Amino acid sequence: MTSSDARSSSSSASHAGAQPGVGPNPVDLERDFGLSVSSLVAHPGGFESEGWVADGTWFVKVWRQELSPAAPDPVPGRLGILHELRKLGLPVPAPVPTLSGSLHAIWNARPYAVFPYIDGRPAADTDWRQSARALRQVHDAVPPSALREMDKATSSSDAPPASDLGPTAAPGPASALGPASALGPASALGPASALGRASGLGEHQDANAVLALPVGGFDESDVHQLAVRLDHPWIADRSDELAAAIDRLDDAVRRAERRPARRVLCHTDFTSLNLIVDSDDRIAAILDWDQAVLAPREHDLWIAAETRHLEGYLTEYGAQDLNIDQLEYALLSRALRDLTARVLGDVDRPGVQTWGFDRLARLVDDLARFRPFCTGF
Repeated sequence: MTSSDARSSSSSASHAGAQPGVGPNPVDLERDFGLSVSSLVAHPGGFESEGWVADGTWFVKVWRQELSPAAPDPVPGRLGILHELRKLGLPVPAPVPTLSGSLHAIWNARPYAVFPYIDGRPAADTDWRQSARALRQVHDAVPPSALREMDKATSSSDAPPASDLGPTAAPGPASALGPASALGPASALGPASALGRASGLGEHQDANAVLALPVGGFDESDVHQLAVRLDHPWIADRSDELAAAIDRLDDAVRRAERRPARRVLCHTDFTSLNLIVDSDDRIAAILDWDQAVLAPREHDLWIAAETRHLEGYLTEYGAQDLNIDQLEYALLSRALRDLTARVLGDVDRPGVQTWGFDRLARLVDDLARFRPFCTGF
């Protein structure tokens, strides 16, 4: 991993329970993972985690928040699915198991995990074609038969199962994705001998893999907490604007729930910072699957609006028959969630504007640009 283990709306601000710049040491890695390293160098982290590189070989990710024993998912970041994603042919670095067989250990009451370090750079705006093709591969990774089984196992929703709502997207430039190696082979993670039990290298694509993923819903409880904090000094002068945006989000939820959409494997944070590009300008790794769910593809495709090439991105992906209500929900949700996290956490005040108000300001224009790729509105 590299610094790409961060959100587009990342901030270096510390969270409760975190001590910036302080992390596990070589003794911790030897005790917990059986890894012998000589040094750890701090590496830029993300909004929810910090990072260190150990001997240029391992990436150590430490979540900022302390792990709550009462948490519904005690394993941070849904680490358990990463090996399965690799089996599906996706360029995903898998965590190193601890000596006890867990996928994470505890340091200073905070969970941490170790991954192979991937040499590369975060994707740039100029890599939008590779990003669009990689996103299409994510959405196509799990075949409809496996998605139906996942629906049965994880959802009580009345939404139609995965294969009942037509094709994911039209044939087009992105449909000729080719094998996973086109996005960066598994060997981009380094030689198998160096990765040991971590890599799962040599695994073949498994079309029958069933991921233990939740079905994405429309829970906006965090945003509704913001609705009662509109007097916060960072937003008080724009409280009417935010109240209207929250009302619009609620309306978008109602409309999206009335128009069920085909569910696919969704990353939900497919920003350029979560894509590692190798020296041949290929996607070598897709990082940060903490929020992965089964959800309508629109819950990922909002990312096209973050580029300067929205129409080109959707064309490269091969998009058609998108659901405008699901897109409106996804765009509003992302803007308001990122704004809410900063206001309620009192962190990254500039990000309130950049990742919140600026997105809300261009919502109408963004939706107008998405409409040619949508039907049924």
